[in-house]
Amino acid sequence: GTISAEKIISAIKKNTILVSVIFVSNEIGSVLPVREIGLAIRYQISDIRYHIDAVQAAQFYNLNVEKLGCDLLTLSAHKIYGPKGIGALYVKKGSKLKNLLYGGSQEYGLRPGTQSTSGIIGFAKAVELLGSLEERQVAAEKIKKLRDKLLEFVQTLPNVEINGPTGESRVANNISFIVFGADQDALMTVLDLAGIAASTGSACTSGSVEPSHVIQSLRKIAKQKAATIRLSLGRKTTVSEINATIRILKRIV
Repeated sequence: GTISAEKIISAIKKNTILVSVIFVSNEIGSVLPVREIGLAIRYQISDIRYHIDAVQAAQFYNLNVEKLGCDLLTLSAHKIYGPKGIGALYVKKGSKLKNLLYGGSQEYGLRPGTQSTSGIIGFAKAVELLGSLEERQVAAEKIKKLRDKLLEFVQTLPNVEINGPTGESRVANNISFIVFGADQDALMTVLDLAGIAASTGSACTSGSVEPSHVIQSLRKIAKQKAATIRLSLGRKTTVSEINATIRILKRIV
């Protein structure tokens, strides 16, 4: 569920121009060593561009681009309680990007089209409400305590295994687990009827009935009957909601 700086460097070829790494896995919650990867790239091959997908990391971690050593960094408003459909791309000075779309001169000529003023305002307000790094870390500790309470219970369930790491290598708000022998659709339906908002993986693969490539790379479950469940916590999650989730999982899993 993670990768080291050494493996990244060993995978680089002569024609590699970009290394793109996700800061926090949206499916299994792994926190990757993005700063170490950036340092290794700069030390080994200085002319390669380094991109960090920080969409899942913004509400918990320090995104100082100089310390991270990245040339490019992407963010999305909806992961920090902002509106959907608006994001941001940090581009380090000197990084030459070729646009994929042509037309107007908006976004420095990289992305033509009328900008979403309401989306931009909503994004800016979400960043403001997110608070300082210290405030985010306090929120993360609160969420982590609730997450650990639920995680400890899930680990006691029969035929259940946790996807991804535990401890500091896992983001505070993520729980992902697999229930062997369970029907994916049936379990999701029962959870939904019980008022539990769960998912099978990332929103990107929501239309697929197959296990995601992330889960398949961790476990050989393609021919096994198994259900993958992802639960996400937030700043508004309460102890009573965690207790209710535990009672429901105890009854149906």
